[in-house]
Amino acid sequence: MSDVVKRNALHGYGHCCAVLLTVLLWPLSVQADLKEDIDRAIIKGNAADTSRTDHEKLFVYRCESIAKAIGFSETASGRATQYSCDQPGVGIALYAGSDLGKHPPEKIAQYFKDELAGHGMISEVFIKPDHAHGSSMAFYINGDSYLSDPVRPSEAAKLIEAIAAEAKLILLTKGRIKEWPTASSVP
Repeated sequence: MSDVVKRNALHGYGHCCAVLLTVLLWPLSVQADLKEDIDRAIIKGNAADTSRTDHEKLFVYRCESIAKAIGFSETASGRATQYSCDQPGVGIALYAGSDLGKHPPEKIAQYFKDELAGHGMISEVFIKPDHAHGSSMAFYINGDSYLSDPVRPSEAAKLIEAIAAEAKLILLTKGRIKEWPTASSVP
């Protein structure tokens, strides 16, 4: 085979790989961002309220803005969001799939509640059993998601201390708690 033929064959192969890679990665870049969708719905639903800026609607008065614009759904995420608005704590949505194996979701929920309490934060876990797409968790503080995307329970376990610290900082800054909570202050 001549060098020209080999070079053309390799070029064609490289082009094919580039096209395939683009096709495979393209859906990831256009995937919906649920947080942006919720924020957009909050802004749209509160458009008539000109007394507050969009920033205030999303960050300063987020819980009130959610309640007024879209309400709190009865999903695990909706209930966890509402809990985080109603209580000075962390609302946790646990979508429990078959990948949990022999570990019941209630036991996993209790583990997270106990661990957060050990870091001075109250929490409540809202479980969606038999989730078809594998297990994931989301954490809500003051009406907002701590993470941009849900994580597997094994990854979430590594974040407990950071979640508790972030919750304390946000709740203290927002005036929802008066002092830095400790493990002994959790009921």
